[in-house]
Amino acid sequence: RCAAVAILLAFPALSHAQIRTVLVSPVPGDPVASGTALRNALAGIQSPSASNPWLLKVEPGVYDVQTNPVQMRSWVSIEGSGIESTTIRGNVQTFITQGAPFLHPAGTVNGADNAELRNLTVENIGSSQHAIAMLNRNVSPRIYRVRFITQGDENKSLWGMLNEGFGSGGAPILEEIEVRVTGGRFTIGIEYQGTETFSEIHRSKIVVLGGTTQSAGIGITTGRLNRIRDTVIETYFGASASGIHVRSAFTNPPQDLWLMNTTIISASSTQSNYGIKSDDAFTVNVMGSQIWVHHHSQAFGIRQTTGPTAVLNSHIIAGTGVVSSNGGVNISN
Repeated sequence: RCAAVAILLAFPALSHAQIRTVLVSPVPGDPVASGTALRNALAGIQSPSASNPWLLKVEPGVYDVQTNPVQMRSWVSIEGSGIESTTIRGNVQTFITQGAPFLHPAGTVNGADNAELRNLTVENIGSSQHAIAMLNRNVSPRIYRVRFITQGDENKSLWGMLNEGFGSGGAPILEEIEVRVTGGRFTIGIEYQGTETFSEIHRSKIVVLGGTTQSAGIGITTGRLNRIRDTVIETYFGASASGIHVRSAFTNPPQDLWLMNTTIISASSTQSNYGIKSDDAFTVNVMGSQIWVHHHSQAFGIRQTTGPTAVLNSHIIAGTGVVSSNGGVNISN
């Protein structure tokens, strides 16, 4: 007892309660009750702000939120106990609607500005109509060391992460994340829709398996993804698969994408495979990277419509066309 008192006197910080950290523990043997405890703990944090930030610390366990998304809050960071230890799981539904954006979406986790998600796994697995593991709609959180898993059957549209913006939002900072999306009709690892803020992906891995109509490791629909660095993107099987698929691009100012020390592998689809496929005016810059594309009938390393392409110090293998473009092409080394 005397020794314990002496330690507390010598290190007074150890005797203080954590005043801005909320600890969430699982309910043993009950993932659903654990998910409810997680959402209640997040909702119960009082008045988070720039001068009053909070940390929600989640212990090891599975937290099943079923159809009720975890809505992140500004100035509250959510930290798990490791990718292999803490899992937030859900069966949250997304409905296809008309207009732009063409979804009324929800993810197992919905992001928030001025917040960080880190050190855990997020899953959307089940019978939902269309599934998203994480949605960032008009918000740009920081995401670090998070694994996103989405699975579904061939009638569904699946996203590991969907970023939507109507101005400055939808551009999260992504570092050391893992994305795995399996099955589906339209199957996408990470998509950017209408996001005008420049966004980046660093030191990450994206794997897409399936897509009976179309699939992509990264999809860009008028979104400003500007830089991918030290990242691996793999797409396999399905019908038509692309490592990166640009459906539409901003024109003012013109849009460009830089790949640095990045590997793209696209193979074994039933119709066609692409490393990078651009359907709009879009500038592609590839530096110190590898693009390997294999298919028995149609395989393109880079397939451009009108935008310029620059390749430097890189290695591209493709059966049909290494670089196919109606725009200017500059290749060195």
